[in-house]
Amino acid sequence: GRRLRRPYIWDLNPFVSNIDSLNIRYGNPDLGPEMTNTGELGYTVLKGKTSISMRFIQAFNNRQIINYTSFDEQSGITSALIANAGVNRATTFVINLSTKVTKLWSLSAGANGRYVRIRNRFDKSQDNHGVGGYLNINSSYQVTPQWSASVSGFVSRPDVQLQGQSGYFRSYNASTSYKLFKNKITIAVSANNFFTKYFSYISRSSDVNFKLYSENRNLQRSVNMSVRWNFGKLSESVSRKRGINNDDLKAQ
Repeated sequence: GRRLRRPYIWDLNPFVSNIDSLNIRYGNPDLGPEMTNTGELGYTVLKGKTSISMRFIQAFNNRQIINYTSFDEQSGITSALIANAGVNRATTFVINLSTKVTKLWSLSAGANGRYVRIRNRFDKSQDNHGVGGYLNINSSYQVTPQWSASVSGFVSRPDVQLQGQSGYFRSYNASTSYKLFKNKITIAVSANNFFTKYFSYISRSSDVNFKLYSENRNLQRSVNMSVRWNFGKLSESVSRKRGINNDDLKAQ
């Protein structure tokens, strides 16, 4: 397979952002699209109410759009640059499981493990490699025909970047819903990341001339409640006649 990715408009903007005069960033109007080539081998097992799918994926990209940092020793200015400079090789293994543990209990899970090597084709000293991936689990239980409950969780390992690694991420959720009045009204309540009020996303990058540490702290804990009311019956008569009716033409 082959996938095309075009640069975002802000990646093309050459305007220099110099709020901090020693740390500037700007886009590159000469960016071109990147092309990722992949080869994939998959296998699926179906047995009763259980399915397991596995995929082995090899990907390579010789003109990846990457962000990297350059330091000028004479001026002392650090510049955040973007270019079609990345040479990327990624080997990924994916496995997904879906099963009915009992008649009322459903379980699904997915995992992804990948080994990535990335280097800057313009600067041979910038070369990095490592392992990343994620794990997610979802479980639901039908307590009664009207009442259901579910829990889910997700955790990811930091992705490898040219000059460091991105931060890891985790989240979890518990929810329940109940149907009333012959299933016409559904009341649902969900809680997200209820043990952690804030989550800190940390990324690190370094080179021979600098070390950069970035931390973003976001509010994660939330509780949601919703009420849905299904009423009436929607029906629509749809014409199967094809063609164009030019009824807006001026009469001669």
